[in-house]
Amino acid sequence: MELDSQTLGLARQRIKLEISNRRDAFQKEISRTLESMNARGILHSSIAINALAKVRADEIKERVTLAWTILHRFITNTGVSYSENLANKLKEIIKECIPEDLEDIKESRQRLGLTPTLSEIHRKSEVQLHSQRLNSLSIICNEIDLFVQSLKAKEQDTMSGIKQVNITNYSPVGAIQTGENSLANVIQNINPENREIVKVLEEIKNKIITQSLLTQTQREEIIEILSDSQKEIQKQKPNTSKFKSYMTTTGETIRTVASLKHLYDMLKTTLIPFEINLP
Repeated sequence: MELDSQTLGLARQRIKLEISNRRDAFQKEISRTLESMNARGILHSSIAINALAKVRADEIKERVTLAWTILHRFITNTGVSYSENLANKLKEIIKECIPEDLEDIKESRQRLGLTPTLSEIHRKSEVQLHSQRLNSLSIICNEIDLFVQSLKAKEQDTMSGIKQVNITNYSPVGAIQTGENSLANVIQNINPENREIVKVLEEIKNKIITQSLLTQTQREEIIEILSDSQKEIQKQKPNTSKFKSYMTTTGETIRTVASLKHLYDMLKTTLIPFEINLP
């Protein structure tokens, strides 16, 4: 199945909306950083410039990751198959959503002010900002290449003569045996949004297991909550109140760990269709 122009249009709209929603939070983080520097009496210093540069670099990384998370969700939920130019098309969309001028991010520098003695440091920070964009895009482009390569591998498996049988399973768990050289894909009665949140929760679980900033008890508790959440959302009639409680607890825990911020943002975006709004 080729990329659907309507799906891509909806994905672009959603990406722009989510990035627009991030701008207020970004400006608040800039204000918090400047207030902290001012309180320490180092507002007009290289330390302040570097602190501001880090906030801006982190924001670029978050926006690029967010753009791919949304685009990936839209195209996988509607269906897409391998094509020679698929990777380039996806990369173009991501780059389009994260323009080179980075207008609102660059403008944040003006709030710090520019002094002659610090002009060279300012200039270097702008170069670093450009490098951060390229680096973040390179990482996501690598993810896109992997995604497209996986589609190609599936297509080659199909062409090599492996029989594919699609079976709709309406029970939570099912075991199906097929004939020789057959491959059965079991599809549960679960809508696209629910499938996506199950994937995100699994990714968070994998990250939590190796997270050294959390205690062993905290890790075990979060993993248990995540597992319960996955089971709940895959039920034929999920308990929405229970699921919302699970997600709120999970969000409050992982947002306190800096290295998990991208997972928190991913979780926050994925929960929007469920009308669960994390702070």
